[in-house]
Amino acid sequence: MKYDIICSTSVDELIKWVNQKLKQGWKLQGGIATMTHQPSYTVFYQAIIK
Repeated sequence: MKYDIICSTSVDELIKWVNQKLKQGWKLQGGIATMTHQPSYTVFYQAIIK
């Protein structure tokens, strides 16, 4: 089994990357996570497995 984490500062960009990985046979592992740095910097994460 392989494990990877996709991250992006944009939800739309994260969706694009996740959809590409799903087409390659990867599967989601859990939901989207976020990390916020003040004042306005947020990173979105999605774990995937294959």
